Amino acid sequence: NTQIYYSLSANRAEKSNPMTAWDIAFADSDSDERIEIILNYCQMAKAYKVTDKSYDEINLAYANALKDADWKYDNPKGDLDSLAIAGWYSKADKKVVDNVFILDRGMDEKAKQLGKYKLKITDYANKTYFLTYTNLKTNETKSVQVKKSGKYNYQQLSLTDGAVLQLEPEKESWDLLFTKYTTLLYTDAGEPMWYGVTSVLINPFYVEVAKIQDSAFASINKSIIDTLSFANNRDAIGHEWKTYKFDTGSYIVDTKSVFIVKSADGFYYKFHFIDFYNDAGIKGYPIFEFKML
Repeated sequence: NTQIYYSLSANRAEKSNPMTAWDIAFADSDSDERIEIILNYCQMAKAYKVTDKSYDEINLAYANALKDADWKYDNPKGDLDSLAIAGWYSKADKKVVDNVFILDRGMDEKAKQLGKYKLKITDYANKTYFLTYTNLKTNETKSVQVKKSGKYNYQQLSLTDGAVLQLEPEKESWDLLFTKYTTLLYTDAGEPMWYGVTSVLINPFYVEVAKIQDSAFASINKSIIDTLSFANNRDAIGHEWKTYKFDTGSYIVDTKSVFIVKSADGFYYKFHFIDFYNDAGIKGYPIFEFKML
């Protein structure tokens, strides 16, 4: 139930927050080219773009009548052209276009549903996002402004109280995010299913990762760097370094899945997981090892 931002060079957790502390987040880049809005991937949050009703016409009954296939999740890779809240701003015309979204906040760590909201981005000007949103259960409406600082990848917003939050460390001061996130998996029958997994994401704007399979951690040295292909998708490390065994009801860690991480400060590290349990046998406490190359 916690997000933990980790710096490899400092060898410490820089910041942490409850996974339910925020609902949507706004790009905090200095540039107006990056003005994306993302959903809380911890909570399995999803959105629906309304095209047939005005803001005032939308109510809880309308939102509850939406089918599963109507909703959209953010791409788990973090692709900025595959976001659920999209098409709200015309860069060509430099203005907000008519937009209304319904947001399902998803669920907390105990699978409690967090409710549905409607929201509208009313303006973006002077590096500031302006939006209005309404709790569809209580009909309480709030208007919020989120002003860019240029210090973070994102600033977060809690729809519960309208608080604008700076939960992340400054943008170049962290490498890994230990967290739950939403990804697309497939059943044994090949049916797609969105699912919450517990693992680690990377800082996608400053960190790159390459994966090595079936190599002894101790034997890997810096000579391998030039032979690798690096990626900066948010889930480049992902969750598949551990496997759930249904017969034992436990997770098995693949210690031979080694990741070469180019950190935010430009150094290369070899990194792998050793366990997913603490000394008391409780899951969700990943143990990992890393070393600068």
